[in-house]
Amino acid sequence: MSADAAVFQPGTETAVVAVVLNVVLYVVAFMCMFPFLWMLATAWKPEDNALTNNFFFGYSLTWSNFSEAWNFFPFGQFMINSSSTPSV
Repeated sequence: MSADAAVFQPGTETAVVAVVLNVVLYVVAFMCMFPFLWMLATAWKPEDNALTNNFFFGYSLTWSNFSEAWNFFPFGQFMINSSSTPSV
C-alpha cells in the first residue's frame, strides 16, 4: 500500500463538501429569515421600545399592537378587495 492511499480515505472529501454546503445553506437561510424575525420582534415590542437595539430580550410582549393595527386600518375591506380582484 502506498503512502498516498493511506492518507486519502474514500468519502472524506464528500463529507467535507457536505458540511461546508450545509453551513453555507444555514447562513443563507438565517439571512433570509432575519427580516421576518425582526418584524415579529418589533411587532411584539411596546411602542416606546420599538426602535431600541434589544432584539428579543428586555421587554414584555405586547399583543395589543395587533388589535390596534387591525382597528386602525380597514383590513376587512382589504381582504374583500383581495378576494374580489382575482375573480374579475
